[in-house]
Amino acid sequence: MSWTRPTINQIYERIRADMVSRVTADIPIPSVSMLGVLAIVFSGAAHLFYGFLEWVIQQVFVDTATIEGLERWGNILGLPRKAADFSTGTTIFTGTPGKTVITGTVCTSGDGYEYETTADFIIGTTISVATTSLLAGSEYNTSETAFELSSPDPDIDTTVTAAGFSDGVDIETLVAWALRLLQRFRNPPSSGTVADYERWALKVAGVDKTKCYPAEEWAGAGTVGVAVAESDWTPVPGATRTEAEDYINSVKPIPAEVTVFDTVVLPTIYAISITPNTAVMRSAIGTALDDLHKAECYPGSTLLLSRIRAAISSVGPDDYSITGITVDGAPIGIINIITVIPNIAIFDSVVFSAL
Repeated sequence: MSWTRPTINQIYERIRADMVSRVTADIPIPSVSMLGVLAIVFSGAAHLFYGFLEWVIQQVFVDTATIEGLERWGNILGLPRKAADFSTGTTIFTGTPGKTVITGTVCTSGDGYEYETTADFIIGTTISVATTSLLAGSEYNTSETAFELSSPDPDIDTTVTAAGFSDGVDIETLVAWALRLLQRFRNPPSSGTVADYERWALKVAGVDKTKCYPAEEWAGAGTVGVAVAESDWTPVPGATRTEAEDYINSVKPIPAEVTVFDTVVLPTIYAISITPNTAVMRSAIGTALDDLHKAECYPGSTLLLSRIRAAISSVGPDDYSITGITVDGAPIGIINIITVIPNIAIFDSVVFSAL
C-alpha cells in the first residue's frame, strides 16, 4: 500500500474540521481566534512529524537512504564508505651538495596544491624522496614535473623535480556506496563466486567499476580474471590495481590463480541522420546512447544493434538512420558492437546530419 505525505494545508484542514465537528458544533472557526491559531500551530507540528517519518522510511531501504542510513547499513554489513586517499609520488631536490632536505619539507605545484616529503633527502646523495599531498583527493593528481619550494632556503634550489602523482582518490560518492551495498544484499557472501570477487575489488579505494571472469571465460580451470576501473571504465593507477590484487588474494577462500587487470577503453562514435535535426533532439540521442553504453557495456561485451536502435527511438525522433559506427577509430559497419577482454566500448560522440 502506497503512502503519501499530506501537505501542511491538508493537515490544517483536517484539524480544523475536527475542531468544528467536536468543539463548536459545526459552527465555522475564524482564522483569527484561539481555535484557529491552535489549528495552525498543531498542523505545523504534525507536518514536522510526518517529515521525520518520511525520512525514517527512506533509511530503511538502501536505494533511498541518505548518508545517515548508508552509514548504518555500511556498519551492519562491514562495508564502510571508502575514504579519500592521498596522492603520492617522488621529488628530487638540487642545491648545495650534502645539504639535508628534512622530512616534511613542503613544495607547491603550479595549481597551488601542497605536497610534503616523507623522509630526509641529501642533495647529491639521495636519488629521490617519497612525497605525498597534504590533503587527500584526486585534485592532487598532477602530471606537472616542476614544483616550487614553499619555504626558500639558500642551500636548496627553488625548483623541485616531481613525478608520479596519480593515485589520489576522492571520497566514495553516495551513489557508488549505495550500489556496493545493494550488490552485497543481492549477492550474499559465498565461497568465491563471481559476485564475491567483484565485491572484494570494489572494497578498494579508487575502484568504482569491476567485472569478474570465471575460469570458463578466462584461462581455464583454477583461474579467475578481475577487471578494475574507475567510474567511467578508464584504468585505475597501478598502485590501486596492485592493492586490489593483494586484497583479493588475502580474502579468497580457494586457491584460484587471480589476475587483476586494467581495462582498455575504445571510444565509439556514431554517425546518424535524423529528423528533426534540432539541438534538443541531438542532445537527447547522445544522452540515450551514453546511458546505454554505461548500462550494458563491459570488457568483452556485446552491444546489440537492436538495443542501439531502441535507445535512439526512445527519445522520439520522427525518423532516423544510422549511417556509420566507428570503434577506436575503425569503422565497423552497422552491426553489433563486440569487444574482447580487456576492451570496452564507451560512448564518445555522435556526428549528426539531416535526414
